[in-house]
Amino acid sequence: MFVSGGVYLGTEIGGYLGGIDICNSEASQASLPGHYQPWLGGDHMTPALWGAQDYTFTNEYRLPSDEVVTADGWLGLTSGSLNTPIYRNARGETVSEPFLAWTNVDPEGFTSALESSCADWGAGLVESAASGVVGDIASVTGTWAYLGPRTCAGGARLYCVETTIPWWETADHP
Repeated sequence: MFVSGGVYLGTEIGGYLGGIDICNSEASQASLPGHYQPWLGGDHMTPALWGAQDYTFTNEYRLPSDEVVTADGWLGLTSGSLNTPIYRNARGETVSEPFLAWTNVDPEGFTSALESSCADWGAGLVESAASGVVGDIASVTGTWAYLGPRTCAGGARLYCVETTIPWWETADHP
């Protein structure tokens, strides 16, 4: 589990699939094994949907290059509190400002509001007043996932969560 090294406008992510590409590209460049999905909610996907497939995932979510456990499995990740903030990128480096990550998801992994996803993270028509929900990457409380709205023209990172079964390899993907 990591936060993206790159900072993105809410409108330039390329939708949920673009978020998957960003997470897996950064993981691959850092030689991290596994499959990663963004902690993003929108019109077509939300972590609670792919997390349901990972419900029995009991491994620990760890930050790269860190012995500290961020969360104990899916249930720990969606409990509303973390053991440690998600402050490292895929290379294990501590990130600098902005300390925000696009989410539009509550701590349990459910989409918070479709109108707060920067028009599905740039996959749709974006109005100039559009906003997207962000999380605070320095937080261990529920604000790690849901801090509040931010203009889509502002920059933020993505949370990238390792999954045991990539949703695109299941029969249930959209």
